[in-house]
Amino acid sequence: SRRPFAQVVYRRTRSTSIAVRLLHRDTNNSDHKIHTLLLCRHGNSIWNGGEVGTFERFTGWTNIPLSDRGRLEAAIAAKHIVSSKYRIGASFTSALHRAQETADICLSEIIDHYGSANDYISSIRQHTDFRLNERHYGALQGLEKEKAGKGLCGYDSACVTSWRRHWNGIPPFLDETDARRLQETETWSRVCGGAENVPRGESLEMVAQNRISPFLRGVLFPTMREIQKDTREHDAVAGLVIAHKNSLRALIGIMCRTEKDNEAMEVLESMKIPTGLPLVLQFYFDEKGQCQVVCDNELSEDQIPHRKIPLCSLAVLSDHVNQTDHMIVRAQGSQM
Repeated sequence: SRRPFAQVVYRRTRSTSIAVRLLHRDTNNSDHKIHTLLLCRHGNSIWNGGEVGTFERFTGWTNIPLSDRGRLEAAIAAKHIVSSKYRIGASFTSALHRAQETADICLSEIIDHYGSANDYISSIRQHTDFRLNERHYGALQGLEKEKAGKGLCGYDSACVTSWRRHWNGIPPFLDETDARRLQETETWSRVCGGAENVPRGESLEMVAQNRISPFLRGVLFPTMREIQKDTREHDAVAGLVIAHKNSLRALIGIMCRTEKDNEAMEVLESMKIPTGLPLVLQFYFDEKGQCQVVCDNELSEDQIPHRKIPLCSLAVLSDHVNQTDHMIVRAQGSQM
């Protein structure tokens, strides 16, 4: 039966058998290698409302730094990565400060663990790409989410919900004369290849088609093929993507082909992605070179609640949490 999901809850486990199997398996009856992505939303920022005295705001392309809580989350994410035994072969990061800072802390913690002279560290291919930036929230950027959701910021509350959650929901564009637009154009024009490429507002579909899809084809997929060629047979290598809630949702939507499946789209539209907690997405390339996501049927419904979007928490694979609470994604009908 169909169940919307996307609330992060916690559960205790002591099992490591899943980790061993997932780290080294290939697709059944196939020579195609499985590639692993660790998808991590940046740590809590001062506009995520996770600390006393802060409010959750529509952030988008506004360059907001991490909070103290977010810096701690980035360090904990690194501990999960180290404990899971994955070796990071490449990192992919947006051009926004909060993602950059998360990546810097995360990779620094990994370097501290392995030692700066370790060949593993020098072999990481590092990519920064504005196409992984958060979805542009247009005229909503800077507004408090709670107030906007109650219709207190000049926009109908139902419209705000639709703009936030629906794949095709487009928020009101920033006016060309808006001070926020002028600042963003000055900041991003060179990075984006011209002012015309700096968005004024985006739906998830626009993020997916205009930015994420060409990024996957031109950067991520070729890089994942390269690191697989350089990897020893039994090494567990992964690509680390540190980005944002909606750019990650767009990436998941493209890779899982949710536009062709109403049930999967409902799941994606209701999905919450927590800050600083990596999720695992595995895929391979078929005979036509097309990306196909992998769903492990031996994992429970708690670990992968929807088979068409087969995300699993890295904490399930991490020795670091064998004696502590680990995150899973559980079906729940609440909205973000």
